[in-house]
Amino acid sequence: MIALSFGDVRKKRITTPNHFVSHMIEHIAWRMGLSIELEYRASTWQQLGRELGEAIVALGPRRLESAAALGMIDDGSASVAVTFGSSGVAIETVGGVSRSQFLEARCEQIESGDPLVELLSGLSAGLNAQIAITIWTFEDTHHTWEGVFRGIGIALQRCFAPSIDQGLTAQLATDRETVCASTHGEVQVLECGARRAVLRRGTAESGVTVTIDCDVASVATCRFDVDPSISYGVATAHEIFSLFAEKLRMGVAIDFVATKLSSSHVVMEDIGLVVGRALLEMLKVRMERYGVQGAGSTIATAGDCTERDVQVGVSVEGRKFWRFVPRDSDYAALKREFLIGQNCCGGLRSEDLDDFVDGLAGGMSASIMIQVRKYNDPDKTWREVFSGIGAAINEAFTLNPFRRGVPPGVKATLG
Repeated sequence: MIALSFGDVRKKRITTPNHFVSHMIEHIAWRMGLSIELEYRASTWQQLGRELGEAIVALGPRRLESAAALGMIDDGSASVAVTFGSSGVAIETVGGVSRSQFLEARCEQIESGDPLVELLSGLSAGLNAQIAITIWTFEDTHHTWEGVFRGIGIALQRCFAPSIDQGLTAQLATDRETVCASTHGEVQVLECGARRAVLRRGTAESGVTVTIDCDVASVATCRFDVDPSISYGVATAHEIFSLFAEKLRMGVAIDFVATKLSSSHVVMEDIGLVVGRALLEMLKVRMERYGVQGAGSTIATAGDCTERDVQVGVSVEGRKFWRFVPRDSDYAALKREFLIGQNCCGGLRSEDLDDFVDGLAGGMSASIMIQVRKYNDPDKTWREVFSGIGAAINEAFTLNPFRRGVPPGVKATLG
């Protein structure tokens, strides 16, 4: 018995003979925005997958013939493309991941990946769709399989979810209600609503105020009052932050003061932390009032999986994690040729930009996965990273009324 409907994702009951198989089905439903009632007593996983696929197809008209996503949680990530018209499952690995080791690894209640591969094969047949999976990271079997099934759920959501009600979109467009100002440790929330947030953080070393605003031009304005010895590290910061703001589709204003501090690394990390926290406060308001995706990536089409040199995924679920993953698995080369000792936008230092990503993940309490196919041009790649992070966060802010009050993780809490 399988009953699916677009509705409150917290309404779910999934019963199969294997709890981990049930958990993977839960991820598909959760990311699609489905309420689910499923009871299946046999261990014929391919048949279960087929019936699940047929139930998904029966949800209604399909909006797209193909869709893709970067599925992730913490250290597990995979790109997934779903293309309708014929069935089949292809699983490849990059980044130094051993395909056989991953598929043969035990995880929770399964002794190998065989039940999940059978489930995927049946799902593909029920959907009449090709499912192409690329595993990028494998440090925890559980997390990598979660990344796979999250990616499938997001791709299917793109294909089947009904359009957002225009009334809800119009309500957000005119929402100027702000929550009360508050202080959390070193961070002061001066103003926050669904479309604008102003936060300040002051320490013994520095002070930074960040404004994120949906109703101004999507560019970054920056004022830095710092020691001249680190002017090289901030002189062109507006360029990289404007790339971020453009894809975020929000205005970003940064005011940083630290005249007694001479560390460009701290400048970027502090800015990242406050930008992230401002985005988190806005996202929480929007999540409670309207419902949001809570996760996003730069992968939307099958072509994105193979053509984008930088693929970024963001998931906001109450914990900090971030990682750069080179497709060629040569992390030493990635550090040498991209992360350390390189310049961007004329004078920004790569190791400082890396610290911004660190601070951003901490401020947002988010997981950020950055998958890099090519990095031989550091300036170009860093620009793509900042654009990609902005685009992924923008998708995380996208309205989804079926997820009202619900963050992306199935534990349903940002704590």
